[in-house]
Amino acid sequence: MEDFVLTALAEELKPQLVGYSLEAVHQIGMTEFIFSVARGAGRVTRLLVSLDQSGPRIYRVGADWRSDSPPQETSFSARLMNALADHEVVSLEKLPFDRVLKISWVNPFQRELGASSLYIELISQGPNVFLVDCAGIVQEAFHSDFDRKRALTLNALYGHRPQPLKLDPRACTEMEFYEAMGDMGRPCAVWLKALTTAFLGVSPTLAKEAVFRAGEDRRLLFRSFREVIVEGYEQSPHPCLFVAPGLTEDLGEERLSSRNMLVSTIAVRHLSAWRADPFPTVNDAVRVYYERLAEERAYRALRLQLLPPLSRQRAKLERLLAHFTASRADFNASEILRIKGELLLANLHRLRSQWHIDPRGEPLTITLENYYETPPSAVEVTVDPKVSLQANADRYFKQYRKAKRGWQILEKKIPATHSQLKRLSEAAEAIGKAKTLPALQAVAATCRWEKPIRRQRIEIRKSKRKVEEIAVRRFVTSDTLEVLVGHTARENDELTFRVAAPHDVWMHTADYPGSHVVIRNPKKSSVPERSIREAAQIAAYYSQARNNGKVTVHHTLRKFVHKPRHAAHGLVTLSQFKSITVAPKKTITPAEPT
Repeated sequence: MEDFVLTALAEELKPQLVGYSLEAVHQIGMTEFIFSVARGAGRVTRLLVSLDQSGPRIYRVGADWRSDSPPQETSFSARLMNALADHEVVSLEKLPFDRVLKISWVNPFQRELGASSLYIELISQGPNVFLVDCAGIVQEAFHSDFDRKRALTLNALYGHRPQPLKLDPRACTEMEFYEAMGDMGRPCAVWLKALTTAFLGVSPTLAKEAVFRAGEDRRLLFRSFREVIVEGYEQSPHPCLFVAPGLTEDLGEERLSSRNMLVSTIAVRHLSAWRADPFPTVNDAVRVYYERLAEERAYRALRLQLLPPLSRQRAKLERLLAHFTASRADFNASEILRIKGELLLANLHRLRSQWHIDPRGEPLTITLENYYETPPSAVEVTVDPKVSLQANADRYFKQYRKAKRGWQILEKKIPATHSQLKRLSEAAEAIGKAKTLPALQAVAATCRWEKPIRRQRIEIRKSKRKVEEIAVRRFVTSDTLEVLVGHTARENDELTFRVAAPHDVWMHTADYPGSHVVIRNPKKSSVPERSIREAAQIAAYYSQARNNGKVTVHHTLRKFVHKPRHAAHGLVTLSQFKSITVAPKKTITPAEPT
């Protein structure tokens, strides 16, 4: 979210929050919260706060808003309620040129005690929520691992994020502006970088707009820059949602993303080719923007859930039909078995005088005249001298009947296979035509997958297995605690539910797939913070977030980890947990094999 948009949103939310009392705090999923505040009868405001690293956000939602995940009371939301229940909001402010909102609360019956503050940091590198008392001391935090540059810990003084050494764009003079910009004879692309690196709160969008309005005349850049800053921070907002051309309800091949959709409170002239949808409030524009992105993510996830298994099943059926075709050729070739048996019986009177049963004899080849062809031709028949000619003929008839029975079974399967393949092809075509989430959900509801397309659950034995029987990675922390790391999803389940003890520490990356990590705690004592950090770095390293700079890792005791019924391997739920943000790396050495 742009800094100037968040500034306008905060100003818009003030009258809808100030004077309201906190009624409830609920957590939605892993990183979202709903704050319900009320004032008088029927005047309720619900504020959504998301700490998702992919897009931290805040906006007001209506009473009819529903989430895919049910609201739940977690340890953090319960602590917030204990501290702020029935407290009133006395102020809401956005820290200048920073994506941090400060909401101050007081107890209306104990105003002399001062106000507590809720700092909501909507920073993509590490979004967090801090509860700070009237003395500025941190009482609670959503992520227990804080920014080390500020040395934030519980019961420590809250410090604002340090601002970079940049100029205030609202107060700089023309001389200061051009001094900060440097050589103005450089190309316009260099101006863009200079604007974003020299001035606080100037995003690429604002920089592009200023350069676009100035054109090629460098003397007009300061005037256009001041014009954009005044529109963004000082004038009344005009919220619009800009959508790239070609993106309609039927999205085609190109899908919605943060790259082709923008919410703004100023006229973005350099995007004149984009469609601009006006909104009555900034909150509405922000809400629709994030709801569309969430719908697009859900669309992609559902499509990914449907198409790969469908494609695999179609390929399997096509291979099966190819096998049926080969089986037909084999059956046609088996007709000669019946002919050989009948030829043996037809020549039985002629061959019987020459036939002697030899228990130790090797197979013989005799040549007979095939009367089933015109003109008759010679055919070689292999016979076993250990049995009679009648028995040899019976063997050929038996092989023929077996081939015939097999083909009769296949003949019944071929139409069903064609029908199933047709249904899968129609489903794939319908999924390809469904360009929106409701349309795709409708297709998914009407699809009736065949049994092979479902993932077959494999029951795991209830007996507890030894650690040595499971392929886990082993490490030892600086406090000599053993750390076990799973490999596959199935082995993650084994490690968590068959090996780990209830008081072992369990951890996993917050927003990315990865290995389950267990810190062995045989003494059932408190695990040192250093060991938790080292194991969290291992968990981040063995996840899909390995290349990220900072990764959030959830950790809890194993007894708070649960397996939903019929859930896929590796999928768990946590009844309570804490979080820590670390850099992915292996800071501890692997354990020696036992």
